[in-house]
Amino acid sequence: MEIILAFLAILHIVRASTGATQVAHFTVCPPGLVHNGDISATVLTRSLLDCVVRCSASSTCSAFNACHDDLTGRTACALLADSSPGGCADLTVAAKTSCRHGIDAVVTMCENGGSLDGQQCRCPSQYAGDRCQRYIRDCKEAHANGYQSHAYNGVYLIQPATAPAPFKVRCDAAAGGLTMSFKRTTANFNVDWATAKEGINNDLANDLNNFFIGLDNLHHLLLQAKYCLTHVFTKYDNDWTLSASAFYSNLTIGVDSTFFSLTYSKFSTSTNDPSDNGFDAAGPLLFAAVDRDPTGCAVAHGGAPGWYGSDCGGYSLFADPVVWPVLGSPRTCMLTLIYVSRVGPLYDDE
Repeated sequence: MEIILAFLAILHIVRASTGATQVAHFTVCPPGLVHNGDISATVLTRSLLDCVVRCSASSTCSAFNACHDDLTGRTACALLADSSPGGCADLTVAAKTSCRHGIDAVVTMCENGGSLDGQQCRCPSQYAGDRCQRYIRDCKEAHANGYQSHAYNGVYLIQPATAPAPFKVRCDAAAGGLTMSFKRTTANFNVDWATAKEGINNDLANDLNNFFIGLDNLHHLLLQAKYCLTHVFTKYDNDWTLSASAFYSNLTIGVDSTFFSLTYSKFSTSTNDPSDNGFDAAGPLLFAAVDRDPTGCAVAHGGAPGWYGSDCGGYSLFADPVVWPVLGSPRTCMLTLIYVSRVGPLYDDE
């Protein structure tokens, strides 16, 4: 039985769909074998290749049985809505040895636990792509793939388009696919440059309440689309009823050589949970740490790493404790959350 697996022919054709062009790969099994599946249509064609074209053009065709008649010179092509779960190794002997079974390879190309749903691969929550061949780019992509309830909130591996490796984040699926990149309660985030770059507790293995994905990962995440950074403070001044929210539109983080410079186009806040802008208005905002301090601002702020303007004004999310301005007064924050929300399409979705 294993010998037949080596006897596979791959036919390549071009399929046009909704204005786009795809390459459809069909696996044609050895002669004399068919799949007794759900026939959506039967057409007479001139050849096996014509049957491939017909199946490719049909949105409901996953496979076909093509049986050639030497007397008429025609090929009866049965278009199937389903395919054999075992591919060419799980077929039925045909009435004619001239019959061939062809499988649209998308059926067998779903990767990483994906399953076929019609003509598309249904991917597990942290995978995406037409074959589930890659990690999701951000939490928004998992949400777009249908994972939208509280049951799917949790830790995910993501890999932005330019990131060299996947990394962990917390996803809030129920809130529209928000990517939590920073959470802090009691831990001391007064770290050196290398730690801030790589991340703080970013394996998310032991402490889900204190972590930062790292400057490098944040740079790659924000590089692939337009994002709004939501700087959410819940609980300040030791009062759980007090909260504040700050929003930064089109936020970007540069690379290491630019000191992970921070830019944004607009600051706004919430009427119900007002906050002031804690970042210095005197740009550029450069990241500083005690062991790499381009403007001397980390030292000026008692060694607290963070993004500071040219006059060393502003507040730091990494200070101990975190202090942020609310309605004109600095407030001590007991819980700090930073969400990243994509507001546009991915620049490169594959």
